[in-house]
Amino acid sequence: MKRSGDRFWNNDDVGGRKSETKICFSHGASDEKEIEMIKREVPKRLEKFKPELIYWIMGLDTHQDSYGTASLTERCYPEIAKIIKEAADEVCAGKLIVRTSCNAPANVTEYVMPKIVEILAEIRNN
Repeated sequence: MKRSGDRFWNNDDVGGRKSETKICFSHGASDEKEIEMIKREVPKRLEKFKPELIYWIMGLDTHQDSYGTASLTERCYPEIAKIIKEAADEVCAGKLIVRTSCNAPANVTEYVMPKIVEILAEIRNN
């Protein structure tokens, strides 16, 4: 599914077959809208699909300082990681493979990546 603004549209053909599981978000959403959309869409789709594991490409190219096309901040990504982690725990016993893909500035990556690792590894730093 893809969305334009707050609307999704189907990927009619992915590799010769219809995709019910691919979700792409348009660039330019705020942190709040992005988190809300992911909370609303991702867990229910994973529950319906019932994967044995989740392969998540966690990219930072939607950051406001990357490409100049998005408005997400570094505060958004750890929240997204929590949603994905909780969904993986629920639907496939926590079987989650995370591949990072990043074109964000170094300061963003240095801030975000340790926080995401802490969330995924269930490390509680106070």
